[in-house]
Amino acid sequence: MSKISYEFFIHIYDVSTGAFVLDASLTPALQDTPYDIQLGDVEGDGDTDVLVMGAGYAWLYLSDGAGDYVLSWISPEYTTYFQGALDDIDGDGDLDSVLPSDIQQTSIYRYQGGSFVPVSHHYLGQGQAVDVFDFNNDGQKDLVFTKFENLGATLTNKNTCTTYIATLSCQD
Repeated sequence: MSKISYEFFIHIYDVSTGAFVLDASLTPALQDTPYDIQLGDVEGDGDTDVLVMGAGYAWLYLSDGAGDYVLSWISPEYTTYFQGALDDIDGDGDLDSVLPSDIQQTSIYRYQGGSFVPVSHHYLGQGQAVDVFDFNNDGQKDLVFTKFENLGATLTNKNTCTTYIATLSCQD
């Protein structure tokens, strides 16, 4: 029996001319399966950067402004990230990331000094969906995420999925 091998690529196309023109191609670090891509100007330099979430890790590629992307960060936890969010959660003008995962936590990272720095918090639970928005119109970003609790971990012995909304308050 032969082993099947494969490689994943992320292709970025320029469609400004009305046709798909390959602009850049990224190979996910460590050849893990990518599940979601978030685009945004993470460091505030006017270039679109790419955050990739996948089986194993999340990766941040920063644009060099000339059409190339440089791998600048790999999440420290080995887990599956099905989805993530990029938003300025601390109000400093650059984009931060929120990554729900399958290891019983939602990871929040502030972008500081060229890398994502973890934010400690008390919101634990396996998650697969997240978004950042000012839900209550108070001028502060709120975080909505799902929390999945497994069969043996609840008082009712049933799987539960709960949606939480938390107001973010970042302080140095």
